[in-house]
Amino acid sequence: LAEYPGQAKLIIVPSPRVLTDKCWDLLLAEIRRGATVAISGPIDTDDHWLPVKRSNLFGSPAQTVPIAESEAITIRARQYSVRFEGEKMQRIEKALVKGSSSHPVVQPYGLGRVIWCLLPLELGDSLAAVAAFYRQALALARVGPIFTATPRTPDVLILPSVFRDVVLYTFVSEASRDVRMTLTHLETRHRFNVLVPAGRTAMVFIDRS
Repeated sequence: LAEYPGQAKLIIVPSPRVLTDKCWDLLLAEIRRGATVAISGPIDTDDHWLPVKRSNLFGSPAQTVPIAESEAITIRARQYSVRFEGEKMQRIEKALVKGSSSHPVVQPYGLGRVIWCLLPLELGDSLAAVAAFYRQALALARVGPIFTATPRTPDVLILPSVFRDVVLYTFVSEASRDVRMTLTHLETRHRFNVLVPAGRTAMVFIDRS
């Protein structure tokens, strides 16, 4: 955080379990400046595994307890089942707040806010629940996509890098076949086609004007 020159709209802290006091203070400073911070899992232990009271930010202290093999969470009126199997049962914990529901908790602070999921979602088996939590955080931070692409496929990762005058789109294929895609850059509504070779990378520069 100290090395990032800009002001982040959204900071994701996935299943941290332990945070240094310095890291927590930096997060609070960014929230006061207007950032949205998304945290999942327990936060009341420092890097020496000593108890701290960071959950007091949300109004009442939390307990840290073992997760169940199957946990339920509701995100935007949809319920998800998150499984923690095998050795995870012995070493993964969740936060428990008296009177709390299974919804992520949103707490304003300064000019920003914190959205806190009591479950360490990223350590479970439900990518759908993780995606729903991140979408809620993106909406709170008012961060929207800068492009649309068809077909929508997990086989090709699309990485946009925005510069002053241009945007570099990098396409990374994990597919066993070539993929032909159509992408629209939403800032200018410019549409272009790209052929991403199987298992290779393609790059496209477009002018922002």
